[in-house]
This record gives sequence, structure tokens and C-alpha cells, in this order.
Amino acid sequence: YSPNAKVFLTGTPAPGDGLIAPLHIPTPKGVFRLAAPKNNIEYAQSLYNALRLADTKGLQNVFVIPPVAEGIGIAINDRLTKASMKSII
Repeated sequence: YSPNAKVFLTGTPAPGDGLIAPLHIPTPKGVFRLAAPKNNIEYAQSLYNALRLADTKGLQNVFVIPPVAEGIGIAINDRLTKASMKSII
């Protein structure tokens, strides 16, 4: 899935931006939390729904804190990298 929103793997979200990050990462004030997975399995299960939600909400920017790059996290990070590359083209 390629979202309409720009996907950033670095930086800090501003109010009105979306955030996908592991559960233990707090959500900044005014930022729309799209997903808060507890582990890499939940990350994989929620990623595309979170990106679709960003588009449904009309968010322009989504900031992502990637999962740990082990097991399925490697594939998730690959997809996130591809989504973020689309944002800079």
C-alpha cells in the first residue's frame, strides 16, 4: 500500500501529523496516533490499516518509528523505507 501522506522515518511530528510508533513511545500533543503496536507481530498486522487511516483522515505527514529490525521487523522496515522513498520523489 502506498499512502497519499508523506512518510518520514526521521524527524518529529507536529500537531496535525500522524504517528506510527511502538506502544512505549509517547504521542506528542496534537499528533494523531495511528498505531501503537506492542511488538513486531502487531506492527505487521496494523501497518497498512494505520496508513489507510492516515489517508482517510486526510493527514499530509506520517512519522514512523520503525520496529526492531529482526524477524518480521526486517520486512516491515523494507516496506516503510519504500513508502518513505515515495515521499521524496
